[in-house]
Amino acid sequence: MKKTLIYGFDDFGKYKENPSNSLVKQIINLNNQIQSIILPVADNAWRMLEKEIDKTKPEIIIGFGVSPGRAKISVEIIAINKRHNSNPEDYKKLSENEPIIEDNQLAQETNFNAKKLIEFLKKENIPADYSFNPGTFICNAVYYQLLTNIKTKNNNLKTIFIHIPLEKEEIMQKDNQKTITLPTLPTQPLAKAVVKYLESL
Repeated sequence: MKKTLIYGFDDFGKYKENPSNSLVKQIINLNNQIQSIILPVADNAWRMLEKEIDKTKPEIIIGFGVSPGRAKISVEIIAINKRHNSNPEDYKKLSENEPIIEDNQLAQETNFNAKKLIEFLKKENIPADYSFNPGTFICNAVYYQLLTNIKTKNNNLKTIFIHIPLEKEEIMQKDNQKTITLPTLPTQPLAKAVVKYLESL
């Protein structure tokens, strides 16, 4: 198995349990050779990950973050050079159409074999698909900075970011007072599938 670092994110906003945190813990419990870090939902998240990369020197990095409202695993093909947050419930620091890195290209593309990963997950009965919508929140900012770092400094390092649905039921209230139940997906089968995939590399 190649030397691997995985990361997830801490709780934020109204979401008291971030399933990416739980997923990372399950993965390392299944294989303690895999390195891990839980990042804060804050602007210093990338710096923390960068320090961990310098310390552990992985060959592969896989990131996980939650995307409430999605019903399947979203394998993110790109990260975009935009930071936009208009919801103080998620993160108190608001931003409006700001670049993550000044005067840098709009998007960075993963150098990981996403097709192979998605096909593997589907064979393991995990609903997964390509995504070209990484959002404009902290997880996208970390992914964009990581891909930029790889392009400029760590060319042999491979990385992918995966958005996962909520694990526990959440109810969202819309402006017209109607409520909807957001999709959920258990993390345990995904944890097993990710470990199996990494062990096959």
